[in-house]
Amino acid sequence: MERIDSYSEALYHVKRGFLIVGLTGFTGSGCSTVRSILESEKKPKTPGYNVISTFQSSQSQRNHTHKEIRKNAKSDRDRRIYEKLARTWQGLLWEPFVPVKVSTVIFTSAIACALNGKVKGNDLKGIQPTIRAKESKLKAISGLWAADKPDDDMSWELVDAYETADALYDQFKGGFHCRLGEFTKLMQDFGDQIRSYGTVEPGSAARADPANLFVLPEALRRIIKAYRNAKQASHFVVDAFRNPFEIEFFKWRYSEFYLLAVLRNKKDRWEDLDLLKDEKERLEARESKTRNRTKENITEWIISQDIEECLTKADIYVENPRDETGEYPYLKFNLLKLISLAKSPGCIPPTKDERSMQIAMTARQMSGCISRRVGAVVVNQEGYLAGFGWNDPPRGQPPCSLRTAKELLENPSQPIFSKFEMRKEFRELVRRTCDVNQPFCFRHEFITLTNKTDGEREHTRALHAEENALFQALKGAGDNLEGATLYTTDQPCTLCAKKAYHLGIDRIVYIQDYPDIAVAQTLEAGTRRVEVQRFQGVTGSAYFKLFSSLMPEKDIIQLYD
Repeated sequence: MERIDSYSEALYHVKRGFLIVGLTGFTGSGCSTVRSILESEKKPKTPGYNVISTFQSSQSQRNHTHKEIRKNAKSDRDRRIYEKLARTWQGLLWEPFVPVKVSTVIFTSAIACALNGKVKGNDLKGIQPTIRAKESKLKAISGLWAADKPDDDMSWELVDAYETADALYDQFKGGFHCRLGEFTKLMQDFGDQIRSYGTVEPGSAARADPANLFVLPEALRRIIKAYRNAKQASHFVVDAFRNPFEIEFFKWRYSEFYLLAVLRNKKDRWEDLDLLKDEKERLEARESKTRNRTKENITEWIISQDIEECLTKADIYVENPRDETGEYPYLKFNLLKLISLAKSPGCIPPTKDERSMQIAMTARQMSGCISRRVGAVVVNQEGYLAGFGWNDPPRGQPPCSLRTAKELLENPSQPIFSKFEMRKEFRELVRRTCDVNQPFCFRHEFITLTNKTDGEREHTRALHAEENALFQALKGAGDNLEGATLYTTDQPCTLCAKKAYHLGIDRIVYIQDYPDIAVAQTLEAGTRRVEVQRFQGVTGSAYFKLFSSLMPEKDIIQLYD
């Protein structure tokens, strides 16, 4: 237990206990590397500032020149933040994180089926004798998947069973040799079956049940509780989330849960995975698969993995660049930043990117779009807010969320509805396809009515968030925004990218990918290049938790130590 020698240590003690770091990212992004760093018995050392600053500068491809005084001021601020973070990290005690592997927990369902003689396929055929030989150690596995919660007195047995299953999982994976793609698909199918049927072997008479959606995260929770009871463990790393609803389960269940998204470009991921060509194609198709979401196929898209959606739920985004040395300094730096902020909130201020993106995240909550909420911010060269916006209809037109189909059908009027919406054929379509007491999406109904493809996605009532932010910024910036940065929660579409390019935007930072050719067609053309980066840092609800000090730092220094 951490020693408490002052009132400030007593006040922060509650923040230095329980902590869960969840991981998400595409296959080959580096989640396993992050897990290995966190589970190390030895406290990671703070990487040198020169290493971190060199990486950061190498990521920037700006094509304009800042004034030297501005560059020096930024460099000095960055160094001072780094030094303060290093001092905070030095004063924290280290506790290795207990790894809880989602893949292993999924595999325990297969083990439970094997022990009960319910495995019908050949997937576990090669390892079944080993499972039988370790049956006494694995018996407690049933507690993970039982309807009733396992007895706390069985925590040691459950931990021992899980660790035995983890070793068997490695043996099972090794049986696939170079067929990594085939193994990955099998484990993904196992996960889908658990979310749908509650087990990897549902049987021919089984039916999908929404109640099974949280069976897997509940099993993860039981493992964590068993370690807390048996070994008094308080730090956990969950590797890795692939379904967004399981992330929501953990966010609502644990106040000290933080989701870390590990980002890596596809080229490096594919090279390091060393997959066969056909395996790469299958894996890529599965990871990038888009679904036409309907009530008829709701089970399919809810229970499947959706990594892009998982990435949007992250609390902190971290780039994992190629590192031939195996030291991973940038990953380590961002991990110690997250842990330091979790244990000593407000120990350092947010970066320019973090504070700017947080404004964009806040702006998107003002959107009245029922399909996709987007927020955007324009920040000038000096780092000051020039404009912000969200996707909403033009001034004087109510958003879709504040209108209902019933209004259109029973009492249509302008300016609530347009002349197009009040046409007989459009109203008849809404009558057939929409819940009259609920809002309806004009763009969706328009595509249905006209048989347009998704390429007609711009038939929307709303101005885009980027458009609103750019319009507002222009009011105080003259006729251009040269050198400014556009922060947006979603990567800009081609229409917004053209406006940003034309107005002199120098850099675009985004969180969520958007299915468009804006970067290749618009931003990588012409006489200059616009730097486009995926956001890195802390954002969302975690921003306030991690950057808000428990009390003024002055009071801690003068009164409580």
